[in-house]
Amino acid sequence: MFRHIRCQLVLVAASALIAATGLESRAAAASAPPTIPEVDRLWEQWDTPDSPGGAIAIVKDGDVLGVAAYGLANIEHQIPFTTNTVFPIASVSKHFTALAVAKLAAEGRLSLDDDVRTYVPELHDHGTPITLRHLIAHTSGLRSPAELLFAAGLKEGDDFTEHRLKNVIFSDTDLSFPTGERSLYSNSNYMLLAIVVEQVTGQPFEEWIAEAFFEPAGMTETRIVRDGYAVIPNLAQSYAQDGNGVFIRSPVTQSAMGSTNVYSTIEDMAKWVGGFSDGPLADSGLMRIFEEPGRLNDGSEVNQRFGVVRLDRNGLGFYRGSGNVGGYLTALSYFPEQRFGIVAFANAYPTEPLLDPFTISDQVADILLADDMTFADEADKFDGADAVREEVVELSPAERTHVSGTYWSSNFIRRIYDNDGVVTYWRGPESETPMAPVNRHAYTFVGSSSPVSVRFEPEGAPRSERMIVQVDAGEPTVFERIESEQGSDPASLREFEGYYANVDFGGLLTIEVQEDRLVAKSVGYEPMALTPTKPDYFRPGPPWWLGHTVRFERAADGSIAGLRVDNYQSENIGFRRMRLE
Repeated sequence: MFRHIRCQLVLVAASALIAATGLESRAAAASAPPTIPEVDRLWEQWDTPDSPGGAIAIVKDGDVLGVAAYGLANIEHQIPFTTNTVFPIASVSKHFTALAVAKLAAEGRLSLDDDVRTYVPELHDHGTPITLRHLIAHTSGLRSPAELLFAAGLKEGDDFTEHRLKNVIFSDTDLSFPTGERSLYSNSNYMLLAIVVEQVTGQPFEEWIAEAFFEPAGMTETRIVRDGYAVIPNLAQSYAQDGNGVFIRSPVTQSAMGSTNVYSTIEDMAKWVGGFSDGPLADSGLMRIFEEPGRLNDGSEVNQRFGVVRLDRNGLGFYRGSGNVGGYLTALSYFPEQRFGIVAFANAYPTEPLLDPFTISDQVADILLADDMTFADEADKFDGADAVREEVVELSPAERTHVSGTYWSSNFIRRIYDNDGVVTYWRGPESETPMAPVNRHAYTFVGSSSPVSVRFEPEGAPRSERMIVQVDAGEPTVFERIESEQGSDPASLREFEGYYANVDFGGLLTIEVQEDRLVAKSVGYEPMALTPTKPDYFRPGPPWWLGHTVRFERAADGSIAGLRVDNYQSENIGFRRMRLE
């Protein structure tokens, strides 16, 4: 019999809650808030007895308006998601690490301008100081250890212990880019910050964070787990979907201390975010660090602010922390002017339809903060009447395909294609995002943790020649359409064949021609196709395990000397061609 799962639902009608909690004076001028169904409806397609689910918490003025849970924390054992289900919050952990460093700086125990090698001398000397500010803003150029291990043949689910990840960080002798020149998200930065906290405090990172933050906030079910294989009671299982839409487990064994590894419950996270507005955390002044953007060498700003980014939603500024590891997704949103926060969990990714705590959080904000928001048109308001906001226009097949193709910017290759009527943006391994058309030449990402707009030019042309991508209010990236210029016949591809090695982390690739195409092989993976895009440049996949761009380098005599790989958190991963005598 169908069993409607509602796990410890305490999200009551907000108007009743206001009366019950004595908040009448603060809410008297506000219109009556919506009732339970308007939030529940956003989750209803996942609130079933056979699907994963999630949880949500809403806070206002330091008070918890409510918490709710939906769907299953464990499908195989039919365990419902509850508000006390333990959940790894993934990269939302980073803002705890950033706050720890800021607290130590405020106490005079370190300076944000200190060279990280003062505390972590094992790190390779890259020729210029890498400061704690560089790490916080992801401007160090340090590469992600997990992606280096992927290039070495390891894969998701393999043993990514803290020791192994640290060794890769310390052994890497190159950078994605010169320190301070750009910002590129990398877990290495926050793993190093955790080591700095340990060196300064003389305590294990997990113990000091618990004493400094978790215990004062009353977060009794929150902890940092150092061992990726630890048995954690009441833990939600992590899922993905296979090619047939069947849910499969998506194991997570990484031990990236400082970057991830905080485990919490939705009730504990409600206490934490409530402290942003009222309590010791707010009184300490530490929250003001979220106002400080990172900066590059030339003084320009980057939108990385101590573990969160600054976004805008219908005229309201807010901070967001986002987490994604395996099938676990976490969205933390806080609107400082409104003293309003939302935390949402989901335990399956990717899914069809999308189980997306980021979109759900945004829609909850639209419902509850509508009176403070600015809408271009009243029709743009989302009032919870429908689970999915309809903002798209209908395009013909010809209008969808005129933007399809391969686009190039610097070392980045992107593909746009029509996927059964949905224009899709491809940016690499397991990263294909559906886009909703705003008009014939402009699109927006569906289900993104940050607003992303994609515009094609020239407008009205038979086909697009340029693609301009903008994330939130950041600097637009211009992509040019390219055709496959590199010959794809076996004779022209054979010059790339050979063995390629990176001695820093033990990576070994075999490049060879198979069935008239170039492929890359590595221990632990099936051969990966390399599709030519322009001379000496190739687009990897399928299957996808190496990165989004492979480019070969030539010696002075024109022969192939090596190759470099660009991935999401790591660029310029170099492999030297081996000469076998």
